[in-house]
Amino acid sequence: MNKLTIVSVLILLGLVGFVSAENSESGNLSEWRMFGRYLNHTTWDGVAFPTISGLNNASYTAGNDFFSSPAVANGSVYVGNYDNKLYQFNASNVSQLIASYTAANDVNSRPAVVNGYVYVGSSDNKLYQLNASDVSQMIASYSTGTNMFIFSSPAIANGYIYFGNSAILNTTGYFYQLNASNISQQIANFSPGDRIYSSPAVTSEYVYIGSDDDNLYQLNASNVSQHIANYTTGSNIFGSPAVANGYVYIGSDDHKLYQLNASNVSQLIAFYATGGNIASCPAVANGYVYIGSNDNKLYQLNASNVSQVVAFYTTGGSIRYSSPTVAGGSIYVGSYDFKLYQLNASNVSQLLAYYTTGSLIADSPAVADDYVYIGSNDNKFYQLNASDISLGFDTINPIVTLNSPSAGYYNDSSASENITFNCSATDTVGLNAGLANISLYITNSQNTSFSLNQTTNINGTSNSSNWTLSLSVGNYIWNCLAYDAGGNSDWGYTNRSIIMNFTDSDNDGVSDNNDLLEGNEFSVSTTGITNLNITVGGNSTSGTYSGAQEIIFYDSADIMINFTHNFTASELDLSQITIIKAANSIIVNLSEQLQASYNKTLYIDDNNFVALCVKDAEISSISNVSSSCNGANETDFTTCLGNNTGVTLNGINCTDEGTRIKVKNLKHSAIKGTPATTEGEEEEVTTTTTGGGGGYVLGDGYEGMTEGEQTVQFNYGDVFVFTLKDKRYTIIVKKILGDVITIKINQMELTLKKGESQTVDTDGNGLDDFKATLLEVNKLGGKFTFNILEEMLEVAGVPEVVEEVPEEIAEKEEIPQEAPLKKEEIEEQVPESKLLWLWLILVVIVIAVVITIVVQKLKKKKRQ
Repeated sequence: MNKLTIVSVLILLGLVGFVSAENSESGNLSEWRMFGRYLNHTTWDGVAFPTISGLNNASYTAGNDFFSSPAVANGSVYVGNYDNKLYQFNASNVSQLIASYTAANDVNSRPAVVNGYVYVGSSDNKLYQLNASDVSQMIASYSTGTNMFIFSSPAIANGYIYFGNSAILNTTGYFYQLNASNISQQIANFSPGDRIYSSPAVTSEYVYIGSDDDNLYQLNASNVSQHIANYTTGSNIFGSPAVANGYVYIGSDDHKLYQLNASNVSQLIAFYATGGNIASCPAVANGYVYIGSNDNKLYQLNASNVSQVVAFYTTGGSIRYSSPTVAGGSIYVGSYDFKLYQLNASNVSQLLAYYTTGSLIADSPAVADDYVYIGSNDNKFYQLNASDISLGFDTINPIVTLNSPSAGYYNDSSASENITFNCSATDTVGLNAGLANISLYITNSQNTSFSLNQTTNINGTSNSSNWTLSLSVGNYIWNCLAYDAGGNSDWGYTNRSIIMNFTDSDNDGVSDNNDLLEGNEFSVSTTGITNLNITVGGNSTSGTYSGAQEIIFYDSADIMINFTHNFTASELDLSQITIIKAANSIIVNLSEQLQASYNKTLYIDDNNFVALCVKDAEISSISNVSSSCNGANETDFTTCLGNNTGVTLNGINCTDEGTRIKVKNLKHSAIKGTPATTEGEEEEVTTTTTGGGGGYVLGDGYEGMTEGEQTVQFNYGDVFVFTLKDKRYTIIVKKILGDVITIKINQMELTLKKGESQTVDTDGNGLDDFKATLLEVNKLGGKFTFNILEEMLEVAGVPEVVEEVPEEIAEKEEIPQEAPLKKEEIEEQVPESKLLWLWLILVVIVIAVVITIVVQKLKKKKRQ
């Protein structure tokens, strides 16, 4: 053996002599001496704790947020704070401060307690060794370098201290192994590829540490500079590993929890992917691995194969940095929703209790001597009863269930109803669990004034109550509110509605929602009707009906509409029917309620119509019927006027019954008549056609038309009316198409082209008696002339145009009474008539001459 070897052995033996056999873990249930409790970071006390009496909770307010996790030993609690201090509290009542140590920067490292010392790191780049009895006394410190900080929590084993550090300005990080008895002595170090936030887990052979370079490293526990193996995850490793059952469990910011071979971490056994980053550290107990995630969930996985999820619990916020702690059959974990949760360790989906702080919880709880110790970002450090963390602060609301009536309750069968409300409540969490009362709240029938109706006192952890109310027609909202013995309260999960919707518009005792004939005469929208009366199968509208029934609408005693309706197939709602009646028109709109197998019949009084138009379409105004009756779904039934046998056009039948006109086989309905005017009256006809006439009217008694043509200006739709010798004539401009117009003279139609003249026989005696000539025309109107042929004057009884015969001649010569000559005969006899007149004139002249001579001779004789 050479000298170097001997010296090395002596040095090694000397170093071993300085190493204490004690480490930072402890089996004492009154202590939690390091982060994760044990060197392997399983974070489990291993036994159940007894129920304690006395203090249930306490708190201490520091100068800033708590991010560090506490250590408990020797009757004291040690925890770091962002106000640069390490605090030492009384473990029996943390409101009592024992001592504190002020570093040069934040203290976020979790302290470890061993052999009468407290070891903790700071962001001022130093690891401190403080007196555990009075932390204000610093024993020693170790500086890791300028611009470095220590977030990693130290672990003490086999006389060594293991911890990591990080650079402030770059990605440098180191893992250190120091002499626990004299931390100024560095044994070894290891440099990964990035910063180290992770805290080490230690076994007899290895140290396991994570890094921001995405790797978990397995190092030699005797000399950490010796790299055994590593496993590369998909992102940074912030949390700390746990070692148990031959496995290493570690989370990563790639959302996954990994299960690796503890003998060689390069070997992946299994993994489980959560929905968010994992900075939380795993806890291992009872064959399960518990891990928090940034997806707001705490997971319970199979420790033999972490790919198998056993249960999970969803909190109201991220479980980002808080690591779960297992103790006494419970899991404790903090959340960003400001709450510390206590869950069933056998099934984490079961909530046992929770405690609400004033801000988010990034700290990890420690459990010792039947208390839970936890810090919060509300600057407070809390001491809670481990059996029930809500004790003394009963913050658990009772659970309220609305049992009846069911959600969306609806009644349309009666005008009022007695409704029984039933609500139940449970309050089972906490040693002081129990109910106090439960109340019914409900609105009025207008769905306003949500208010207390009545309250019932209840007790126990589960109870219910009933209330019966008589509700009339209206809309209601209701819910129940329960209080527990601790003064906590809660409502049912959501408000429920009640709709009492009974209406009986026709007063037949049947709800409109169930009535196949809904409404009565007052429900129909009418215009121009004096007294509406409706019969259904010969009965009134107040009955209930089924099958096919004839429906008849009367205005007083006059029938207006009738149709058949099958009530078995569908209901008939009278409020959806509109009737618009005028002197010359009627509109009936059933709102598409006329069934496919039936048609309807309409009646209209015949107001001396000269034209009739039927429009089989649903319209709202008679102005929608064109004046020329050539629009969509329109049929000109002028030929029906005076026809008592009926006319059928386009499947529609029209019959003139004398004073009334009946139109059958309609699906929709509108009838418009154009009335004739009586002598001395003028009629105004309007039109909706673009450029249409304003109802130009010609006066009566145009006998002088025989002496020349009459010229009139016209527009589309104009009506010209005149009377000649007690006979009435109507001219209607029906159509303008290019340079061609169509006019209607009484019942005869005449088509004229610009510049063309035509004659027509208006009285059907075989002789043309009316002549018209189209002079000008455009798309809006024009000018035409018309006159009455002589035949029309004779037929109308106009005297022949002859000189009056002197009375004395008429006595001497009888003028034969002959039948009126035809036009051609009159023209042939004109020369003979003129000769007769000449002879008569000559005779008169001769007689006058003779008389004159005789008179002169008598006067001469008298003078003589």
